[in-house]
Amino acid sequence: MTVSSSDITNYANEFSSVDSDKITLFVNYASLSINQDIWDEKVDFAKVLLTCHYLKLDSLSIASATAGSTGPIANEKVGDLSRAYGTFPPGGNDESLSTTVYGSLFMSLRKSLLFTPMVVTGS
Repeated sequence: MTVSSSDITNYANEFSSVDSDKITLFVNYASLSINQDIWDEKVDFAKVLLTCHYLKLDSLSIASATAGSTGPIANEKVGDLSRAYGTFPPGGNDESLSTTVYGSLFMSLRKSLLFTPMVVTGS
């Protein structure tokens, strides 16, 4: 099965207002990071989760840019009102994945991919 933009919006309604062409672009981007042979029957759900993660990061970046900031709040002070912004971590590492619920779910699903060594004995 191929993951479509409607699969994404059905899973995460928060992206229902995002243009389907943009969602498809993010699905294609996520697909490059997921190996069908390794993920097997979990591949489509992994693509959905990773796509949602990328879309969430994108929406956070747009919201921050609109508000005049460049990333999540890194420091805040109340007296004399001060605020400092950090940057979002790069998109492909665990630090980045842990910044959204979708990325965290993706990491959890990834942990379910169990690879064990095969012992071969001569008989």
